[in-house]
Amino acid sequence: MKRLFIRPIPYYLFLLNHKMANRAANYKAKNDIERAQAAESYCHDLTRLMLIYQDCRLRPPDPKQLKDVPFGNEYYWLEKGTRS
Repeated sequence: MKRLFIRPIPYYLFLLNHKMANRAANYKAKNDIERAQAAESYCHDLTRLMLIYQDCRLRPPDPKQLKDVPFGNEYYWLEKGTRS
């Protein structure tokens, strides 16, 4: 299976956070309060993940590996990567 993601996790988290922050600003400008709040909440969650994974060199999990990640366990991939 060929890996689609070749950069470490922090790169993609930063990219997602940047895109979602822009989206939140657009929602605010359009007075779409509900979507703006959802986007800001997502940015908050991404920021927390960026702090957890900031210095890791792990690649994101592939779709098969992603199925094994327990819902809500933010440290799972970091812990699994350090055990491997």
